[in-house]
Amino acid sequence: MLLIWAVFFLSFQSTKSYANVDSGNQTLTASISDLFNEQTAKNYASVQPLNQTITWQVYLPENYSPENPPGLLVYISPGNSGEIPDDWQDIMDELNLIWIGADNSGNNVDTHKRLTYALLAPRAIAHNRYPVNPDRVYLSGFSGGGRVASLLASDFPSIFKGAIYNSGANKWLNMTPEKLEVMKNNRYVFITGREDFNLNDTKRVYRFYKKAGLENLKLKVISRMGHDNPSQKNYAQAIKFIDASHSR
Repeated sequence: MLLIWAVFFLSFQSTKSYANVDSGNQTLTASISDLFNEQTAKNYASVQPLNQTITWQVYLPENYSPENPPGLLVYISPGNSGEIPDDWQDIMDELNLIWIGADNSGNNVDTHKRLTYALLAPRAIAHNRYPVNPDRVYLSGFSGGGRVASLLASDFPSIFKGAIYNSGANKWLNMTPEKLEVMKNNRYVFITGREDFNLNDTKRVYRFYKKAGLENLKLKVISRMGHDNPSQKNYAQAIKFIDASHSR
């Protein structure tokens, strides 16, 4: 895969003034030109016009406070809405996590664009003055979104400190010894259902991670689940696993 993101630099504490907003659902919009200076923005010109607006759906946890910076969960959906499922909002509240998912980033969208929208999500959060804990920036996705998440998480392990691949995961590309060493310090969960048509494929990628020397892994095969999102309980358990080494 041609990586156009090598110039990406992430600053979570973007300004001294913080956004003054209530918790709950929010919508963030920004163009690539908004997020970068002119020279850096040009590196993304092959993805889309630099002034074209990108929209992310955001959920700010209950009792959100800049003085206690939350973690950040970047989600890649197989559909074209980045909204959080209603029954997952309680998880964000409990674990002090911001949810962000891009709109118009489903399976029918070019993979490079989906990767870019997810990669830019932390940048958009910082641009909108929401401080987050950089040690608690995670990535997740379902089905085709899980496959895209697995490509991005393995390419940028210094940004995404953990990932959850639900009913879809790919083996990594463009791996280097340096990135693999960083991945060994991160945590990864593979979720699939006993009746999921991606069950065996997900298991294969899990074994691929293990063979590469990664130890902080969890494979969760859920009985009576097909190709679907897990329950609130199961998804919360997955997040707690990748979040285990960081304070909330």
